[in-house]
Amino acid sequence: VTLIRSVNNLRDACIIRFLFDSGCRLGEVVGVKDTDFDWDEGTVTVIGKGNKQRIARFTDATGEMLKEWYSEHETFELNRSGMQTMLVRLEQKTGITCNTHCFRRGFAIHQLKSGLSTRVVQILGGWFNAKSFVESMGLKANSNDFKNYMIASLACQGEMEGLRTEVNEISRKLLEQQE
Repeated sequence: VTLIRSVNNLRDACIIRFLFDSGCRLGEVVGVKDTDFDWDEGTVTVIGKGNKQRIARFTDATGEMLKEWYSEHETFELNRSGMQTMLVRLEQKTGITCNTHCFRRGFAIHQLKSGLSTRVVQILGGWFNAKSFVESMGLKANSNDFKNYMIASLACQGEMEGLRTEVNEISRKLLEQQE
């Protein structure tokens, strides 16, 4: 049983794929409008925590599905409660834990296993500080992963713009490989 095969409609399939591809939070996905997409770049502009704007990426396959949905709709037509209800129903149907936090962790783990550094994954997923990323990934403060993350994080301070450019290029290559 897979989540994507268990959904009943195009909208829900789009949401499931988009959550995993982008690492977006519930509020970010609920707020997405048709005008927020850059189809050529495979990106969407979302408004995240603290009313901060960021760019999230998605694969070409997800993009095709999203284009189909958004050709007839301006939004996903769900509020936070509606999206949570859809995910709960999907979890009940499949027995697979299905909430936006799981998708964010899945996104991060997939990116880390693909070879991206924790710092790059933090930026791609919109975690704006080391503490929030570490907590959501369940890293222990005395672990080597945490220490390596903090070293990379400190090394990159003051070089955020150059790092964002590097992240965009790495992300673009990674998405091309996934297709």
